[in-house]
Amino acid sequence: MIEGLKERMETVDGAADVLDYEPQTIGPTPCIYLRFEGYSRRQAGQVTTMHYRVLARAVFLWQDNQKSEHELIPFVNSIAAAIDADPEMGGRVTRGSVQVDPDQSARGGWVPIGDILYRVLDVFIDITEKAAYQSGI
Repeated sequence: MIEGLKERMETVDGAADVLDYEPQTIGPTPCIYLRFEGYSRRQAGQVTTMHYRVLARAVFLWQDNQKSEHELIPFVNSIAAAIDADPEMGGRVTRGSVQVDPDQSARGGWVPIGDILYRVLDVFIDITEKAAYQSGI
């Protein structure tokens, strides 16, 4: 799941680095990192449905408001477009889909990482997988 999202984020134009974990320090920016947020599980009939929630956080060096905003704005659409381009993540999700969470798509903010304050864009991704009852998911 995370490796498929990492591959999708590596297609985002302008991303200097893509990480599949939450770092303690940031190298080159803009950087996108992924963090598992949680899941919900439902069973109905003979089907188990898992909804995984993953945060894709785009991180921008914040020293000047105008510069950081100009760097952030293109990522608003390009992260969603990267997900839309392959909602099955290269065949990893065969019974389900991947999409930007329609209920809480994204939000901007500031986050300290390693004692440095960064401008961020948090994009929430919903991964839905379905499998047979008692299949292990």
